[in-house]
Amino acid sequence: MQLELRHLRTLRAIADQGSVTRAAAALGVSQPALTAQLGRIERLLGAAVFTRDHRGVAPTAFGEFVLARARVVLAGVDDLLAAGPHELAGQAVRVGSFENPVVVTLVANLTAALPDARITLQTEHFVRVLVDMVANGRLDVALVADYPGHELRPSPSMGMGVVAVEPVFVALPAAHPLAGRTEVDLAELAGEPWVLPPPDGMGWPEHLLEACGRAGCTPRGRYQLV
Repeated sequence: MQLELRHLRTLRAIADQGSVTRAAAALGVSQPALTAQLGRIERLLGAAVFTRDHRGVAPTAFGEFVLARARVVLAGVDDLLAAGPHELAGQAVRVGSFENPVVVTLVANLTAALPDARITLQTEHFVRVLVDMVANGRLDVALVADYPGHELRPSPSMGMGVVAVEPVFVALPAAHPLAGRTEVDLAELAGEPWVLPPPDGMGWPEHLLEACGRAGCTPRGRYQLV
């Protein structure tokens, strides 16, 4: 499951209504269905977005963080859709992205929203290069990634919104003793040979190394992707 715009709209509706029941009525869905969806969203994000009591719901500190970014993303999408294709007819929308499957959905949504625009896509491993290309006008929008403790801080002239929050996955051979687990402690991988991607200039693999350090292990980078 990936975080989608409909999930952000669900969170915004619950926050605006102050109640799952009222939000369900506003969205035209049943209260149990919305409660179940909220549970799935919170499990995906890894923390509770709202506290609940007899008076309704209120955002947690983490929820305030998520909602602030959700509102930015949704406002941007609403502005994009309100502009209509006539404003970009015949123009090019230059999209940049690091290697991530989310960009396929991004380009598809842009194409659907702006059918008359010519959309170009440039992929780049180094996230800093993408940020600089947006800053100097060579790209109109870029899909990038940052990591806790290595947050992206764009220039004041650039806008930024959260499209998706993803966990970090570890890939193991099918025959590995831990391959059948849904979650693996980093400490259990101590001593394993790792295939590590090259640095992206925005916190990877530093984020991984710091997490491993807290778990008391150091990845043994036997192989390096190029």
